[in-house]
Amino acid sequence: MKEELKIFIETKSFIELVSQYSILFPKRSVVFKNRFMDTSFSLLEELYLFNYRKKNMEILFMKISLLDYYIEYGYKNRFFSHKINKELSNKLSFILRLCYGLKRKYSA
Repeated sequence: MKEELKIFIETKSFIELVSQYSILFPKRSVVFKNRFMDTSFSLLEELYLFNYRKKNMEILFMKISLLDYYIEYGYKNRFFSHKINKELSNKLSFILRLCYGLKRKYSA
């Protein structure tokens, strides 16, 4: 149960970082900002659903891959600095490692 709590705490802190840095997006990229925020919240929603169902792990990995692409896109279009990119990427990779731990735990 400790792993599940850790993944929820880390995902919530990732969402807080994303919302904090969303003010850096220019007005012309409102669609990108909304997609980034929606995918972040849907990742948290899928984690809560996984906590009850213990299946559909692929959806979690798909959401994390999308978030990784959004971070990369934001960095390439200079919405994020190198420091922000590194901070978001590190947080997301830690969430990914926790998801792999959950997969290992429940697949056996």
